[in-house]
Amino acid sequence: MGETTIRCSCCGEMVSRATSEFAFTFPDAYAALKPAQRASPDTFCERHFCAIGSTRLFVRGLLPMKVVDGGETYCIGAWAELAEHDWRMARQMWDGTGNDRVPAFPGVLANELPRLFEDSTRGLEVLVQLHDATRPTFRLVDTGHPLEDEQRAGITAHRALQFTALADR
Repeated sequence: MGETTIRCSCCGEMVSRATSEFAFTFPDAYAALKPAQRASPDTFCERHFCAIGSTRLFVRGLLPMKVVDGGETYCIGAWAELAEHDWRMARQMWDGTGNDRVPAFPGVLANELPRLFEDSTRGLEVLVQLHDATRPTFRLVDTGHPLEDEQRAGITAHRALQFTALADR
């Protein structure tokens, strides 16, 4: 089976579809901890949730962006820091149904996308929307950051490949 390609809307070149999406393993604050700090009884990082003590609480989710060349959605796997009551609600509801009906709640992006933007992505405000069958989605709101513009307007196939290439560095 051959590699699937699409025509990039920005340059007209044929580019391969991104076969995988870029994702962060941990929130940056957790990744920066020393092993002894990670071993603290109130600090953990699981597949979907992370806590540093009882004050820094994170959920893993997706930053979706429409790929304008192919009609698909490209997602960056990232972490958002939440207020305690929102984090506890998300944990309690995780395996339940009806999450799509829960109003979105605020969070803060907890990862820095390296080398792609002049301004930091860490600390950007997001709205977190829970879903029944997938990870929560993060929508950037009123940040004035180019990543918010890309999320709203969509990205080219080339740009999706730039995000995917972050995993190779």
